[in-house]
Amino acid sequence: MSLPAQSETRKFTRGLSKPGTAAELRQSVSEVVRTSVLVVSVKLNTLSYTELYRNKLKKKNKTNMASLS
Repeated sequence: MSLPAQSETRKFTRGLSKPGTAAELRQSVSEVVRTSVLVVSVKLNTLSYTELYRNKLKKKNKTNMASLS
């Protein structure tokens, strides 16, 4: 079972011996990581603002309900 994984690994690493290939791979991975970190950061910020807005609405609704009583 481990033989196919080894042959796939060999095919992948064999191409890295060509000039510039390893550097291009590092650059591509770096860009992917940077992009995914930005996407996660934006999603977290959006979630934080959404949660703050919901909490503000809840407080406002509680205040309105208390004034009606």
